[in-house]
Amino acid sequence: MARRDKPMPTGRIRRTAKVGGLVGGQAARAYANKAANVARSEEGRRAAGDRLQVQAAEQIVEVLGQMKGAAMKVGQVASFIDISTFPPEARDRFQAKLAELRDSAPKVSFKEMRKVIESDYGEPIERVFAEFDETPVAAASIGQVYRARLDDGRQVAVKVQYPGVGRAVRADLQNLGLLLRAARRVAPGLDPKAVAEEIRERMTEELDYEHEAQAQRAFSRTWRGHPFVVIPDVETSLSREHVLVTEWIGGTGFEEVKLLDQAERDRFGEIVFRFFFGSLYRHGTSPAIPIPATTC
Repeated sequence: MARRDKPMPTGRIRRTAKVGGLVGGQAARAYANKAANVARSEEGRRAAGDRLQVQAAEQIVEVLGQMKGAAMKVGQVASFIDISTFPPEARDRFQAKLAELRDSAPKVSFKEMRKVIESDYGEPIERVFAEFDETPVAAASIGQVYRARLDDGRQVAVKVQYPGVGRAVRADLQNLGLLLRAARRVAPGLDPKAVAEEIRERMTEELDYEHEAQAQRAFSRTWRGHPFVVIPDVETSLSREHVLVTEWIGGTGFEEVKLLDQAERDRFGEIVFRFFFGSLYRHGTSPAIPIPATTC
Protein backbone atom coordinates (compact mmCIF):
# COMPACT_ATOMS: atom_id res chain seq x y z
CA MET A 1 0.00 0.00 0.00
CA ALA A 2 2.94 2.34 0.48
CA ARG A 3 3.29 2.58 -3.27
CA ARG A 4 -0.26 3.91 -3.49
CA ASP A 5 0.15 6.58 -0.84
CA LYS A 6 3.09 8.50 -2.29
CA PRO A 7 2.13 11.90 -3.76
CA MET A 8 2.44 12.31 -7.51
CA PRO A 9 5.36 14.64 -8.41
CA THR A 10 4.25 17.43 -10.76
CA GLY A 11 7.30 19.69 -11.25
CA ARG A 12 9.74 19.11 -14.09
CA ILE A 13 12.82 18.92 -11.85
CA ARG A 14 11.39 16.17 -9.65
CA ARG A 15 9.98 14.25 -12.61
CA THR A 16 13.26 14.52 -14.53
CA ALA A 17 15.14 13.27 -11.48
CA LYS A 18 12.84 10.24 -11.16
CA VAL A 19 13.15 9.23 -14.81
CA GLY A 20 16.88 9.99 -14.85
CA GLY A 21 17.33 7.79 -11.81
CA LEU A 22 15.35 5.03 -13.50
CA VAL A 23 17.44 5.16 -16.69
CA GLY A 24 20.73 5.49 -14.83
CA GLY A 25 19.94 2.69 -12.42
CA GLN A 26 18.99 0.29 -15.19
CA ALA A 27 22.09 1.16 -17.18
CA ALA A 28 24.30 0.54 -14.14
CA ARG A 29 22.70 -2.84 -13.51
CA ALA A 30 23.09 -3.78 -17.17
CA TYR A 31 26.82 -3.00 -17.08
CA ALA A 32 27.23 -4.89 -13.80
CA ASN A 33 25.41 -7.88 -15.27
CA LYS A 34 27.61 -7.78 -18.36
CA ALA A 35 30.73 -7.82 -16.22
CA ALA A 36 29.43 -10.69 -14.10
CA ASN A 37 28.59 -12.71 -17.21
CA VAL A 38 32.30 -13.22 -17.84
CA ALA A 39 32.38 -15.78 -15.04
CA ARG A 40 28.97 -17.33 -15.74
CA SER A 41 27.94 -20.33 -17.80
CA GLU A 42 25.64 -19.89 -20.79
CA GLU A 43 22.70 -21.03 -18.67
CA GLY A 44 23.70 -18.64 -15.91
CA ARG A 45 23.87 -15.71 -18.34
CA ARG A 46 20.37 -16.47 -19.63
CA ALA A 47 18.94 -16.75 -16.12
CA ALA A 48 20.58 -13.48 -15.07
CA GLY A 49 19.27 -11.75 -18.21
CA ASP A 50 15.75 -12.94 -17.46
CA ARG A 51 15.95 -11.62 -13.91
CA LEU A 52 17.23 -8.29 -15.18
CA GLN A 53 14.31 -7.96 -17.61
CA VAL A 54 11.70 -8.66 -14.93
CA GLN A 55 13.42 -6.25 -12.53
CA ALA A 56 13.32 -3.59 -15.25
CA ALA A 57 9.59 -4.18 -15.71
CA GLU A 58 9.04 -3.88 -11.95
CA GLN A 59 10.88 -0.55 -11.92
CA ILE A 60 8.88 0.75 -14.88
CA VAL A 61 5.65 -0.08 -13.03
CA GLU A 62 6.88 1.42 -9.77
CA VAL A 63 8.30 4.68 -11.12
CA LEU A 64 6.17 5.50 -14.18
CA GLY A 65 3.00 4.23 -12.54
CA GLN A 66 3.46 6.51 -9.54
CA MET A 67 4.32 9.48 -11.78
CA LYS A 68 1.10 9.23 -13.86
CA GLY A 69 0.82 11.70 -16.77
CA ALA A 70 2.69 11.11 -20.03
CA ALA A 71 5.33 9.13 -18.12
CA MET A 72 2.77 6.45 -17.30
CA LYS A 73 1.39 6.63 -20.85
CA VAL A 74 4.83 5.74 -22.21
CA GLY A 75 4.91 2.73 -19.89
CA GLN A 76 1.45 1.67 -21.05
CA VAL A 77 2.56 1.80 -24.68
CA ALA A 78 5.61 -0.29 -23.82
CA SER A 79 3.35 -2.89 -22.19
CA PHE A 80 1.72 -3.62 -25.55
CA ILE A 81 4.97 -4.16 -27.47
CA ASP A 82 5.57 -7.67 -28.83
CA ILE A 83 8.14 -9.49 -26.68
CA SER A 84 8.34 -12.70 -28.73
CA THR A 85 12.12 -12.26 -28.97
CA PHE A 86 12.45 -12.60 -25.19
CA PRO A 87 13.10 -15.97 -23.49
CA PRO A 88 9.79 -17.92 -23.27
CA GLU A 89 10.19 -18.61 -19.55
CA ALA A 90 10.31 -14.87 -18.81
CA ARG A 91 7.48 -13.64 -21.04
CA ASP A 92 4.51 -14.36 -18.78
CA ARG A 93 6.12 -12.76 -15.71
CA PHE A 94 7.31 -9.83 -17.80
CA GLN A 95 3.91 -9.13 -19.39
CA ALA A 96 2.08 -9.62 -16.11
CA LYS A 97 4.23 -6.97 -14.45
CA LEU A 98 3.84 -4.46 -17.30
CA ALA A 99 0.09 -5.13 -17.42
CA GLU A 100 -0.17 -3.49 -14.00
CA LEU A 101 0.26 -0.14 -15.75
CA ARG A 102 -3.00 -0.82 -17.60
CA ASP A 103 -5.07 -2.70 -15.08
CA SER A 104 -3.90 -1.95 -11.54
CA ALA A 105 -2.01 1.31 -11.55
CA PRO A 106 -1.26 2.95 -8.18
CA LYS A 107 -4.28 4.87 -6.91
CA VAL A 108 -4.32 8.45 -5.64
CA SER A 109 -6.01 8.82 -2.24
CA PHE A 110 -9.67 9.83 -2.18
CA LYS A 111 -8.82 12.74 0.10
CA GLU A 112 -6.87 14.34 -2.77
CA MET A 113 -9.41 13.40 -5.43
CA ARG A 114 -12.30 14.77 -3.35
CA LYS A 115 -10.64 18.21 -3.50
CA VAL A 116 -10.71 18.12 -7.31
CA ILE A 117 -14.36 17.05 -7.42
CA GLU A 118 -15.61 19.60 -4.92
CA SER A 119 -13.52 22.37 -6.47
CA ASP A 120 -15.17 21.77 -9.85
CA TYR A 121 -18.69 21.58 -8.40
CA GLY A 122 -18.24 24.31 -5.82
CA GLU A 123 -20.08 22.21 -3.22
CA PRO A 124 -19.68 18.97 -1.22
CA ILE A 125 -19.96 15.63 -3.03
CA GLU A 126 -22.95 14.70 -0.87
CA ARG A 127 -24.99 17.48 -2.48
CA VAL A 128 -24.22 16.25 -5.99
CA PHE A 129 -24.52 12.48 -5.64
CA ALA A 130 -26.89 10.35 -3.56
CA GLU A 131 -24.09 7.81 -3.04
CA PHE A 132 -20.40 7.91 -3.92
CA ASP A 133 -18.09 4.91 -3.55
CA GLU A 134 -14.71 6.24 -2.40
CA THR A 135 -12.86 3.17 -3.74
CA PRO A 136 -11.83 3.74 -7.39
CA VAL A 137 -12.76 1.03 -9.89
CA ALA A 138 -10.00 2.02 -12.32
CA ALA A 139 -6.87 4.19 -12.46
CA ALA A 140 -4.93 5.37 -15.50
CA SER A 141 -2.44 7.99 -16.63
CA ILE A 142 -4.66 11.11 -16.33
CA GLY A 143 -7.31 10.21 -13.78
CA GLN A 144 -9.27 7.50 -12.03
CA VAL A 145 -12.88 6.36 -12.08
CA TYR A 146 -15.42 5.98 -9.28
CA ARG A 147 -18.91 4.53 -9.12
CA ALA A 148 -21.75 6.71 -7.83
CA ARG A 149 -25.55 6.91 -7.72
CA LEU A 150 -27.71 9.89 -8.63
CA ASP A 151 -30.80 11.05 -6.74
CA ASP A 152 -33.03 9.42 -9.37
CA GLY A 153 -31.39 6.05 -8.74
CA ARG A 154 -29.22 5.84 -11.85
CA GLN A 155 -25.72 4.41 -11.51
CA VAL A 156 -22.95 6.53 -13.04
CA ALA A 157 -19.20 6.42 -13.63
CA VAL A 158 -17.30 9.48 -12.37
CA LYS A 159 -13.92 10.08 -14.01
CA VAL A 160 -11.74 12.52 -12.07
CA GLN A 161 -8.41 14.06 -13.09
CA TYR A 162 -5.47 13.74 -10.74
CA PRO A 163 -4.59 17.01 -8.98
CA GLY A 164 -1.75 18.76 -10.81
CA VAL A 165 -1.68 16.27 -13.67
CA GLY A 166 -1.75 19.04 -16.31
CA ARG A 167 1.53 20.41 -14.99
CA ALA A 168 2.98 16.90 -14.83
CA VAL A 169 2.06 16.22 -18.46
CA ARG A 170 3.70 19.43 -19.63
CA ALA A 171 6.87 18.45 -17.78
CA ASP A 172 6.82 14.96 -19.29
CA LEU A 173 6.42 16.27 -22.83
CA GLN A 174 9.72 18.10 -22.31
CA ASN A 175 11.29 14.87 -21.08
CA LEU A 176 9.95 12.48 -23.73
CA GLY A 177 13.39 11.48 -24.97
CA LEU A 178 14.44 10.36 -21.50
CA LEU A 179 11.14 8.58 -20.91
CA LEU A 180 11.45 6.64 -24.15
CA ARG A 181 14.97 5.58 -23.25
CA ALA A 182 13.55 4.07 -20.07
CA ALA A 183 10.75 2.32 -21.97
CA ARG A 184 13.13 0.81 -24.52
CA ARG A 185 14.91 -1.00 -21.72
CA VAL A 186 11.89 -3.29 -21.51
CA ALA A 187 10.48 -2.85 -25.04
CA PRO A 188 13.35 -2.84 -27.56
CA GLY A 189 10.87 -2.94 -30.44
CA LEU A 190 9.29 0.38 -29.46
CA ASP A 191 9.46 3.09 -32.18
CA PRO A 192 10.50 6.25 -30.26
CA LYS A 193 9.57 8.70 -33.01
CA ALA A 194 6.08 7.28 -33.59
CA VAL A 195 5.34 7.01 -29.87
CA ALA A 196 6.56 10.55 -29.19
CA GLU A 197 4.37 11.98 -31.96
CA GLU A 198 1.30 10.09 -30.75
CA ILE A 199 1.76 11.12 -27.12
CA ARG A 200 2.33 14.78 -27.99
CA GLU A 201 -0.87 14.80 -30.05
CA ARG A 202 -3.10 12.89 -27.64
CA MET A 203 -2.09 13.91 -24.13
CA THR A 204 -3.33 17.50 -24.44
CA GLU A 205 -6.66 16.22 -25.75
CA GLU A 206 -6.96 13.75 -22.89
CA LEU A 207 -6.56 16.54 -20.35
CA ASP A 208 -9.61 18.31 -21.79
CA TYR A 209 -12.60 16.44 -20.34
CA GLU A 210 -14.99 18.82 -22.10
CA HIS A 211 -13.48 17.74 -25.42
CA GLU A 212 -13.78 14.10 -24.35
CA ALA A 213 -17.43 14.59 -23.37
CA GLN A 214 -18.19 16.12 -26.76
CA ALA A 215 -16.52 13.23 -28.57
CA GLN A 216 -18.32 10.65 -26.44
CA ARG A 217 -21.70 12.27 -27.08
CA ALA A 218 -21.02 12.10 -30.83
CA PHE A 219 -20.09 8.41 -30.63
CA SER A 220 -23.12 7.68 -28.46
CA ARG A 221 -25.45 9.24 -31.03
CA THR A 222 -23.74 7.36 -33.88
CA TRP A 223 -23.95 3.91 -32.30
CA ARG A 224 -27.23 4.27 -30.38
CA GLY A 225 -29.46 1.23 -30.90
CA HIS A 226 -26.67 -0.95 -32.28
CA PRO A 227 -27.10 -4.65 -31.33
CA PHE A 228 -23.66 -5.15 -29.77
CA VAL A 229 -21.87 -1.79 -29.54
CA VAL A 230 -22.89 0.36 -26.55
CA ILE A 231 -21.47 3.83 -25.80
CA PRO A 232 -22.33 5.22 -22.33
CA ASP A 233 -24.31 8.46 -22.40
CA VAL A 234 -22.63 11.55 -20.91
CA GLU A 235 -24.35 13.27 -17.99
CA THR A 236 -23.74 16.74 -19.41
CA SER A 237 -25.23 18.66 -16.48
CA LEU A 238 -22.75 17.01 -14.09
CA SER A 239 -19.61 17.06 -16.24
CA ARG A 240 -16.96 19.69 -15.61
CA GLU A 241 -13.40 20.59 -16.65
CA HIS A 242 -11.82 17.95 -14.40
CA VAL A 243 -14.81 15.66 -13.79
CA LEU A 244 -16.60 13.58 -16.43
CA VAL A 245 -19.82 11.76 -15.47
CA THR A 246 -21.31 9.09 -17.70
CA GLU A 247 -23.86 6.31 -17.59
CA TRP A 248 -22.52 3.22 -15.78
CA ILE A 249 -22.25 0.14 -18.00
CA GLY A 250 -20.70 -3.11 -16.76
CA GLY A 251 -18.28 -5.06 -18.92
CA THR A 252 -15.69 -7.81 -19.17
CA GLY A 253 -12.00 -7.06 -18.74
CA PHE A 254 -9.35 -7.96 -21.32
CA GLU A 255 -7.65 -10.49 -19.05
CA GLU A 256 -10.99 -12.28 -18.60
CA VAL A 257 -11.62 -12.31 -22.35
CA LYS A 258 -8.23 -13.98 -22.90
CA LEU A 259 -9.45 -16.96 -20.84
CA LEU A 260 -12.54 -17.58 -23.00
CA ASP A 261 -12.67 -20.25 -25.69
CA GLN A 262 -11.52 -19.44 -29.21
CA ALA A 263 -14.99 -18.81 -30.61
CA GLU A 264 -15.77 -16.24 -27.92
CA ARG A 265 -12.39 -14.54 -28.37
CA ASP A 266 -13.03 -14.37 -32.10
CA ARG A 267 -16.39 -12.73 -31.43
CA PHE A 268 -14.80 -10.07 -29.25
CA GLY A 269 -12.13 -9.51 -31.88
CA GLU A 270 -14.70 -9.00 -34.63
CA ILE A 271 -16.69 -6.56 -32.48
CA VAL A 272 -13.58 -4.48 -31.79
CA PHE A 273 -12.57 -4.59 -35.46
CA ARG A 274 -15.99 -3.52 -36.68
CA PHE A 275 -16.28 -0.79 -34.04
CA PHE A 276 -12.87 0.66 -34.88
CA PHE A 277 -13.22 0.72 -38.66
CA GLY A 278 -16.93 1.51 -38.44
CA SER A 279 -16.10 4.58 -36.35
CA LEU A 280 -13.57 5.78 -38.91
CA TYR A 281 -16.14 5.35 -41.65
CA ARG A 282 -19.07 6.90 -39.78
CA HIS A 283 -17.11 9.91 -38.54
CA GLY A 284 -15.50 10.61 -41.89
CA THR A 285 -11.91 10.43 -40.65
CA SER A 286 -10.75 8.06 -43.40
CA PRO A 287 -11.85 6.84 -46.84
CA ALA A 288 -15.02 4.77 -46.73
CA ILE A 289 -14.29 1.26 -45.48
CA PRO A 290 -17.09 -1.29 -45.99
CA ILE A 291 -18.14 -3.05 -42.78
CA PRO A 292 -18.88 -6.80 -43.01
CA ALA A 293 -22.58 -7.55 -43.00
CA THR A 294 -22.22 -10.55 -40.68
CA THR A 295 -23.32 -10.10 -37.07
CA CYS A 296 -21.34 -11.09 -33.99
